[in-house]
Amino acid sequence: MNKNDNLHSSHADISGSAERGMREIHGLKRHGSGGTGKSTQGAWLLLAPLNVFCVLVAALAVIGISSMARNAGAAIPDGEHTKPPQVTEEVTLPVGAEPVTDPVDTSAQTPTTDNPVTDPVTEPATEPVTEPVTEAPKEEGFPYNLHPEYDISSGLLGTSIVSDYAIIVDMAENRVVASRNSGVKMYPASMTKVMTLYVAALYIPESELYSKTYRMTNEIINPLYLANATRAGFVDSEDVLLIDYMYGTILPSGADSTVALSNYIAGSEEGFAELMNKTAKELGLKNTHFTNSTGLHDPNHYTTAYDMSVIVNAAMQNEVCRKVLSTLSYTTHSTPQHPEGITLYSTALVRLSPYNTSKLEFFAGKTGFTDEARQCLASVSRTVDGKEYIMVTGHAVTKYNAVDDAVNSITRLCVKN
Repeated sequence: MNKNDNLHSSHADISGSAERGMREIHGLKRHGSGGTGKSTQGAWLLLAPLNVFCVLVAALAVIGISSMARNAGAAIPDGEHTKPPQVTEEVTLPVGAEPVTDPVDTSAQTPTTDNPVTDPVTEPATEPVTEPVTEAPKEEGFPYNLHPEYDISSGLLGTSIVSDYAIIVDMAENRVVASRNSGVKMYPASMTKVMTLYVAALYIPESELYSKTYRMTNEIINPLYLANATRAGFVDSEDVLLIDYMYGTILPSGADSTVALSNYIAGSEEGFAELMNKTAKELGLKNTHFTNSTGLHDPNHYTTAYDMSVIVNAAMQNEVCRKVLSTLSYTTHSTPQHPEGITLYSTALVRLSPYNTSKLEFFAGKTGFTDEARQCLASVSRTVDGKEYIMVTGHAVTKYNAVDDAVNSITRLCVKN
């Protein structure tokens, strides 16, 4: 028997079994000679309900399939039934990029020193002077003319320094040791605060510095916060001694302190700037103009390295200013807001003092920086023979450039081997 005969035999067996099964269901199986009509009729009556049920199930199935087909057809637009699903290419961010997130609403945050409220307290503990003071107290030896002289021995710093503007002055001889573009207009940034300190010392009696307070307010803080200006850290409603504002002006370069002093003396920063310009004229400065007491950038706020050396020299002749400019650290007086005071550090001396040696000591100074002024530094140093030198630099690339320019230049030109 071949393969086809086997297939035919299996098919016949399956067909025969199926036929016998159907006959048994419908009562058609023969019993000898005698299938009867009653047997067939009884079988149909028993199976009638089952047949009806099958018909109903089949009908419902057909209806359901039809409905699903209609819905599927409605969900897919015409002409797209045969299109495969589109794959969207994954978008990746550049290396180092951060995903954009929804901004955080900070309007309900609790106010802090770095997030001041907008409702200032307008009542100061001490009323400021509402009319600008027109005459500074005349002190013995008031330095109207401290202009260093260029002579045949004055050198040029040239490319030996990074700073674009510079001058070194021998304070005892009032002589220019060396310079670079010292008569060219430059932006002084926070070196401005040396003039702020000096004018404040001229217009506030020393006894008043230790007895009078002026209230810090958010009216002062908020604009400085928005301008990203450096602050000493006094807070809203804090009654601060004037002497603490003097140290806050110079050591950490606190703009909050300079504005408070401006308001106390002249009623406004604009009024105080007028006093600064008046004092500049009294010092004989012809290439200097101030528009504020902080040093924040303004095209009309400028000086020269030469003029700034005169301002620093004048400040160093004032006892209060000299003490403030020469202080490395200072702790303000206790207030309810700062029971232990605020410890302030001189940015200038923190940078310069590590370079002090037995032959050279940097003991006073003021830093400055804005994007336009770049790195600035006014320093006062003392050599082993007791001579003092002022060096002013401006427009350096980094703060370390400004420090290196001062240390290297003074060491090379002023320190005796």
